[in-house]
Amino acid sequence: MPKQKDVGTRFLELHLPGQPLLTPNAWDIGSAVLFASLGFDALATTSGGFAATKGRLDGSMTKKQVLDHAEVIRSSSSIISRL
Repeated sequence: MPKQKDVGTRFLELHLPGQPLLTPNAWDIGSAVLFASLGFDALATTSGGFAATKGRLDGSMTKKQVLDHAEVIRSSSSIISRL
């Protein structure tokens, strides 16, 4: 796994003047893999989309649930790298 500093450096490199960085909001592993397969260099997560997958309203998830979800999206990179 890359070091946090390297991840931050790479993320900053994606910000180019005059070229917007598009980061689609993944709500689960499937959507993360789909967006990556379409060529997006970075992904975001969606609080509302994640809550909806659990049958809940946006803002109703706990901090732990949100952080666990972010880790699931992040860990999907191992699936993405095999595409």
